[in-house]
Amino acid sequence: MPPLTTETPDMLDPIEYELEFVELLEAPRTPPQWVLPEVIPVGLTIVGGPPKSLKSTLVLALCARLAGLPPMRTCGLPEAWRPPVPRLVLYFSAEAVAGEMAHAWVKILGGAEGALRSPLFLVAHEAMAFRLDDPNGPARFARWIEALKPACVVLDPLRDFHSTKEADDGDINRLLRPLQRWARQNAAAVVIVHHTRKQFAPGKPTSQHPTLLDPEDLRGTSALWAVADGAIILTPASRQDDGKIRLLQRYKRAGMSVRMWELPQLTQRRTKVKE
Repeated sequence: MPPLTTETPDMLDPIEYELEFVELLEAPRTPPQWVLPEVIPVGLTIVGGPPKSLKSTLVLALCARLAGLPPMRTCGLPEAWRPPVPRLVLYFSAEAVAGEMAHAWVKILGGAEGALRSPLFLVAHEAMAFRLDDPNGPARFARWIEALKPACVVLDPLRDFHSTKEADDGDINRLLRPLQRWARQNAAAVVIVHHTRKQFAPGKPTSQHPTLLDPEDLRGTSALWAVADGAIILTPASRQDDGKIRLLQRYKRAGMSVRMWELPQLTQRRTKVKE
């Protein structure tokens, strides 16, 4: 091994390799940017949780807020989670067609029956015909977002829009980095819905919040959380009360918070079944 030296090698052009440095406390402060205040940041957000933990219902409620649909009576969301102005949402769902989502918006979230039309909430027809890793997938996606210029794109669930290995860091990175890059460049958001590992049970001693699932519990490679700008992880409060969900929100530029999310329509239905 050659001896270490502080001399600059002659082969390096000092102009080409010149860098500009800024003193930390003199740099202008850049607060986190939000697409939906306090919940969906600019960039890539993961909404994760066990099967049947209401992940898609939560994303539907958030997107309805973003698109400016009329207030939902039973959505259970904080009032602070509202955009300054309504913005366009593109929703790719492999698990529900537009009519099923509209039904859930009324029956579960308390949306107004006669106010379902919104030019700012678009649901892809036959969404599973599109896959991110198909030869023409990225080009098709680029055409859609260039033409429509959405503020938020949802892939629900991520697993149904690619065929790469979830445990492969390189595959996931190549799949998601272009989406994150587009979102950051356009002050927009990409929201992906994803499952947590089936074998996990809340209460592991290494967890920062032992009774909650967190981003490290997402199924597949750790690269998924490494690529993301934020995550909302859902943990059902109990098996006896399927209308109460604990949300752990973690953001790489805005810290972490924990809150309870309750859907009265579901808790009331559960109570009636018990009676």
